[in-house]
Amino acid sequence: METAFLEALVGRWHGRAVETPRGPLPYDIHFQRGADGAVTGVANPGAARHHWRFYIEDGRPRLIFLTTFRGNDQPIHLIAETLSNGVASFPADDPSHLTVQIETHRDAIDIRVRLRGEPHVRIRLTRSSAAPTSRNPAPRRLLKNTCLSGLL
Repeated sequence: METAFLEALVGRWHGRAVETPRGPLPYDIHFQRGADGAVTGVANPGAARHHWRFYIEDGRPRLIFLTTFRGNDQPIHLIAETLSNGVASFPADDPSHLTVQIETHRDAIDIRVRLRGEPHVRIRLTRSSAAPTSRNPAPRRLLKNTCLSGLL
C-alpha cells in the first residue's frame, strides 16, 4: 500500500494552490521516482519554491518538505500517521500545529495543509502531459536534508 501511494504521485501535474495566505496561485509540479525509490518534485507558485520528497522507511511513508519562503532553508520531516484508500496524513510532532494531508486518485491529487489547527493551504492537481514551463522547471535532485519550517 505504501509503494502504491508513492507510485500514484509520479507524473506531471497541473493545478492551483486554491487556498493560500496570498490567494490562489498556479501550482504545477513534476514528481519523479529517483534511483533510491524516493519520489521528488519541485513547484514554483511564485512566492517560494516548494521541494517535496516522499520515501518509505521502516514501512511508513515519509515526507520532507522545504519552502524557500522568506529565505527559509530548513526542511520539515513528517511521518505518515495514517494511510488508507489513497489518503496519507503527515502530522508534525505536534499535530495541532501542523498536518499535511494528501489524497491521491488516478488523475488527481488534493493536498491540504493545516497550520495551528486552521486550514492554511489547499492544492488541487490534475494529471498533465505538458512539458515543464520555465517558471516551473523539472525538479532537481533534492539534498537529503533540504525542505516548511519557515511557515512554523
